[in-house]
Amino acid sequence: MGFVLLTNLSLQYNSVGFYQIMKVMTTPMIVLIEAVLYKKFLERKLRFALLPICLGVILTASTDFRLNLTGTIFAISSVVVTSFYQIWSGALQKGLDADALQLQTYNAPLSALFIMPLLPVFDNYMVKDPNAIWSFPFNPLNSVRG
Repeated sequence: MGFVLLTNLSLQYNSVGFYQIMKVMTTPMIVLIEAVLYKKFLERKLRFALLPICLGVILTASTDFRLNLTGTIFAISSVVVTSFYQIWSGALQKGLDADALQLQTYNAPLSALFIMPLLPVFDNYMVKDPNAIWSFPFNPLNSVRG
């Protein structure tokens, strides 16, 4: 639930390019968290393979003209929370001896229930606001395109 909220807030406050490039940092963050908290270490060659990814993110972020503190905080928080979510869901999947679809079938309804109370806080439901959800032209073509 937290990773969905934070990734959406990251996308709202950042450029699409910065949002996408920060998602790439999930893998290095997983490696870091597993090393620090769980004492699971990646072999040296694989750690060095993550170095160009991290350098590319730093280079891309430093050239982003829409970079701001609020968006950066949401992006970093999103990466950390998403990394923990992936670690914990992987452990749960192994513990339950379930495949990914079985785990998602269990998890999705609970996540939806937990996030529903937060919708009014983070979505714009003002009737007269042109940026509100009600101003979106709902029609079959938009529904198919996404």
